[in-house]
Amino acid sequence: MAGLVALCLSPNLVAQGPATSRPAPEAPAGRILYLEESGGFAPATTPATTPGTTPRTATGAAPNAGASAKPAASASAKPAASASAHPPAGTPTAGSRPAAAVVPLIPPLPPPKLLPDMSPPKGKQAAARKPTVARPGRVPQAEPLATARPSAPIAPPALPARTPTAAAVAAPPAPQPPSTESQVVEARDAEAATLLGWRWLEAGDAASAALWFNRAFTWAPEKLEAKRGLALAALAERDYARALDLTHALPEDASRANVRRDARLGIAQRHYRSERYGDASNEFTAAATEGELPRYARALHAWSLMNQGLRKDAGERFAQLYREAPDLETAQGMLATASAAPLDPSLATLEPLATLVRQRDGQVAFRERRFLEARALDAATYADHGATSARHAALAHAWRDKSGTRGESQLRLREGAELSAYTPLESASLRARVARRAIDSGPGTQAVAMEEGDLTLRFERGVAVEASLGRAAVGGPVGGRTTATLDVAATPGWGQASLAVLSLPVRESVLAHAGIRDANGARGRVFRNAIEARALWLEAAPFSLGARASVARLAGRGVESNDYRGAEIAAGYDLGWKGFTYAAASLAASDERYDHNLSGFAPGQGGYFSPQRYRRVGLAFDFLTEERRAWIVRGRASAGHVVKREDATESRGNDSNLQLAGAVAITPHIHAAFALSRGQSPQYRETQALLQVQLLIEPRLTVASADLPGFPR
Repeated sequence: MAGLVALCLSPNLVAQGPATSRPAPEAPAGRILYLEESGGFAPATTPATTPGTTPRTATGAAPNAGASAKPAASASAKPAASASAHPPAGTPTAGSRPAAAVVPLIPPLPPPKLLPDMSPPKGKQAAARKPTVARPGRVPQAEPLATARPSAPIAPPALPARTPTAAAVAAPPAPQPPSTESQVVEARDAEAATLLGWRWLEAGDAASAALWFNRAFTWAPEKLEAKRGLALAALAERDYARALDLTHALPEDASRANVRRDARLGIAQRHYRSERYGDASNEFTAAATEGELPRYARALHAWSLMNQGLRKDAGERFAQLYREAPDLETAQGMLATASAAPLDPSLATLEPLATLVRQRDGQVAFRERRFLEARALDAATYADHGATSARHAALAHAWRDKSGTRGESQLRLREGAELSAYTPLESASLRARVARRAIDSGPGTQAVAMEEGDLTLRFERGVAVEASLGRAAVGGPVGGRTTATLDVAATPGWGQASLAVLSLPVRESVLAHAGIRDANGARGRVFRNAIEARALWLEAAPFSLGARASVARLAGRGVESNDYRGAEIAAGYDLGWKGFTYAAASLAASDERYDHNLSGFAPGQGGYFSPQRYRRVGLAFDFLTEERRAWIVRGRASAGHVVKREDATESRGNDSNLQLAGAVAITPHIHAAFALSRGQSPQYRETQALLQVQLLIEPRLTVASADLPGFPR
């Protein structure tokens, strides 16, 4: 190895050796040999066939300058000397003398991370040296001749022989180049040091490369090749600031620009990992002035801008990257910046962005409790969520007890059986319901039986639209009447909004709900035709503001028409309890007015609560447990102070109300639900209850808030 390294130090080296030096074995023509000591391959050589020619002495076995090689005859005392009796073709015989030969060699590559052994071989070990095997983390040492037993030693390459000339025989020996590290340093050979620096850098040992480049630059400061090597070594050691500084002395060419670009990219990545996104963005911009940035750097620049809040600029960069080559990272970036940089429709149809958009929209729809839409967008996640995602039938029974004057304002519901069938569609659902109810106005009064039913279609796509059409009070004293509802709910960026248009019966007394027959004929069965709007502002979450406004006209057979106006405002705060979808406390104030007080039961009266003024201020607490669980509960508790005026009479009082509804998956095919309401006000007390059993055709292990039952409104 020492001789080979010595030969690589200068382009014009002269190898000399006595004719009796032990020759290297010949290599077959065209064969490439691997030099294990140097870690490289030697080119194919062709052995000499001309009589009298001498093969070139193996580099690894070259003796030191001035050293006398032992004659071949002295080697005959060794056991292996029997091979010299039949030397190979081309081997010099006794008395022949070869001439010096000029040897231009390509320097070999040092083993990665290992210090080359530059000490020259001595004595007979030079001729019989065994190859050593480099192990990671260890410096290879040459084993003694007596103990080194390589299983398959690799011979050094045979070099082409040269015919000696008379001038070469007469010429004095040429001076040998430095053959050890100390000799290279003593000779201050900048070219040799630079060459060794490049070889160590190619081998992956940047520290050793920097050492030799630094020596070369110290010995010959005018040569910039060593400084360029120092910059690249600093870059390999991730000393980006030093690499950038070293480039100032280099000429402005493509190689300098590449080093400066890569150094700035390294600094930018460090800033990004440290979450210094502004500094990272500045370095990415500076790197772009040195040359074209690789794709990963352009993506990181876009992420840096997004994390600074510059979403529009970041979104445009992500979109450009996605146009060049759609991939997951840039698709995620486009989605993250979509609020400021709307998605290009032509790109949103390409995968993987199309899938990410569906998953995002499905997640939003689920969070806003549009479960059918979430199921249609992301079936893999939401297909089996709650009874609303499966065909099922439900059987329910309801009870109601409202206080009041027996035979007039008192109302009892003792028979309230209800049967429904439900099927989900694509982003929609269809429900059919029939019910039979028997109501009376207290003990000893005659019960009134009637039927009702409706067909409800719900559609969800960005907004939720639900429409129903049916009949109510069928079989009652006055006869049935058509019911209809239309609800539209949306979730704009600032919160929630809904609008409802409805025509439904007033369920406050037998007179108002079913009607009665007396001496004045059939009268009653009051219907409420109303428009109601609601809004909830959530941009300052966890704080919220809500508002409600409604207008209605109430009319029935033989009943005076009545107009209603109402408004309410509320401020809330979500407590953010773990395990709850929401848990919010609120303060509300409302004002409701009717044109006429028609709470009486005389002809022309409607038998429903209708004060000319009803003002209320109160507190409320609302909660809903987490979705996609085996059970779910929703509740509301409220209390307030009311001031009402009925005709000329004004009164004050307090009211309270408690509402609970829950659902549980008993088995995958059987779900149960309940609803409970208890209210108390200055005018009456009321209790309602409902039990429901759902039989699912497709199994479901979880329930949703859409599965919670409610009382007729």
